[in-house]
Amino acid sequence: MANEKNPTPQDSSTTLKRVGIFPTPVPLLHVACKQGDFPRVKLLVENIECRTPGLAFIDLKDDEGLVPLNVAVRHGRENIVKLLLQKKAKIHSNIHQHPPLEDACEYGHLAILKLLLAHGATLEGKDPDDITIHELFLTACENGHRDIVIFLAEKGANTLVPQAVIAAIELNDSRIARFLLREALKKGDGIPEYWEELAEYYEDYLVPLCVKAPALLLDCAKRTGQPEKEIQKLNMILGSAAEPPTKKHAP
Repeated sequence: MANEKNPTPQDSSTTLKRVGIFPTPVPLLHVACKQGDFPRVKLLVENIECRTPGLAFIDLKDDEGLVPLNVAVRHGRENIVKLLLQKKAKIHSNIHQHPPLEDACEYGHLAILKLLLAHGATLEGKDPDDITIHELFLTACENGHRDIVIFLAEKGANTLVPQAVIAAIELNDSRIARFLLREALKKGDGIPEYWEELAEYYEDYLVPLCVKAPALLLDCAKRTGQPEKEIQKLNMILGSAAEPPTKKHAP
């Protein structure tokens, strides 16, 4: 019996001959991408490419509307993503039911996101159907991928979107929430509507998330219009934290 993980051209040829009766070979490529079986992916790609030149099999969709590139991106198969891109798999979001860039941000694969960008994917959203950097940023926030959040912020994503920090709050992701709050505080008094929307989250969410960052919490309390009593309490906490410990002297 042929090795399942290392197919030979002979054991896959009967399937490849049926390429005209799509979708028989397509699930094979999807499954190989999902499993991270690079030798099988390479074999399928090269054999079908050789036998049926001009057939855009590499972008054929399965029953869920996913192309092989989607599957490889979602499962973090960086080497397979690179191979598919080298074989001219399409990456522009307007031809995909599920944009590969969005998959990378949703499933948390920063290296693959960078790989897609290096091969021509764009964050600019030039076409009406293109996903934008701001949508990708929100997707990363909603799924708790801090490295991608920071990367997209550095690329120019709008961090001052209340939905983004609210998503982090609802995930109980203190790292992303604190990052976004600090970004918002850099804007000073220029975004009152942002803080108005976050005011209702202060007591139940911002306080627990920022318990280890009292200075940040104090700034948030001021911006969200918390009572003077709360401001004074936080000032006292900060003051006591800043005081040096009292030295004990031996009797």
